Amino acid sequence: MRITINGKGIDVSDYMRDVVAKRVFKLEKLLREDTEAQVMLSMFMGRPVCEITIPFHGIEMRAADASANMYASIDTAYTKIHRQ
Repeated sequence: MRITINGKGIDVSDYMRDVVAKRVFKLEKLLREDTEAQVMLSMFMGRPVCEITIPFHGIEMRAADASANMYASIDTAYTKIHRQ
């Protein structure tokens, strides 16, 4: 699985990249190896937002969350996409 992590209006630290990668790599056992996940971390109205997009078999799975902090947003977005 390939993961692309981008920040929009924020600097993404190495630790934050590691947290995102660990979460999204857990989906690897459910998806094919050549799947590409795109993660966008941004701020919207002062709240951190995490968006995860995974194109899969002609459809696009997408989950987003805005929480009190970025790590909570990452966890909640991962949970949403895992349920899909």
